[in-house]
Amino acid sequence: AKVRRVSDPEHWKASETDLKECIRLDPNMPEAYFDLADLYLSRNMPEESLEYCELGAGLLPDSPLGFYYRAAAELQMDELDDALADIQQAYMKDITHIPTYRMMGEIYRARGDLPNSLEPLEMFTKYERNDATAWIWLGQAYAAVGANDDAINAFSRALEISKVLYDAYLGRGEVYLTIEQTELAREDCKIAVRTRPEAFESH
Repeated sequence: AKVRRVSDPEHWKASETDLKECIRLDPNMPEAYFDLADLYLSRNMPEESLEYCELGAGLLPDSPLGFYYRAAAELQMDELDDALADIQQAYMKDITHIPTYRMMGEIYRARGDLPNSLEPLEMFTKYERNDATAWIWLGQAYAAVGANDDAINAFSRALEISKVLYDAYLGRGEVYLTIEQTELAREDCKIAVRTRPEAFESH
């Protein structure tokens, strides 16, 4: 069974059962352990994820996946130093594992370090062009280092993917305001308010 962050509770429990049955039938299948770790992460159950992550890593020690899923679980538990150390190990295991770059960027963001999130997010969006959240994060990182044109382009790319992204409109509006493009800033902030009326940052 392959699990891809199923949202319906009945379906995720069925997937959990199927994966545990796979492991019972063949306890030497690392993919099943990693899929189960991924499933638990999708349900915000990092402790359970770690258990199966470690088992999978024991079977596949040269794979980046053990470090990757461990970092993801540690991120959910707000253990940011450990998460950063593990995602760096995942990178060292396999520089071609593209999700590692997104996770590394997310961990740097959680640490409040937007400038260091820039390089991994650039690499991730180079290969994964349709992840709107990653483009927003990249725009915020560019804005943090004063790369205003790049920030605008990143936010605009996110809005090509989806037109209802509050953070993209707000982020781009703030950059427009920084470069004194007042009318464009006002227009983006108006759309941001319509997208999320309860928010106050853009008022």
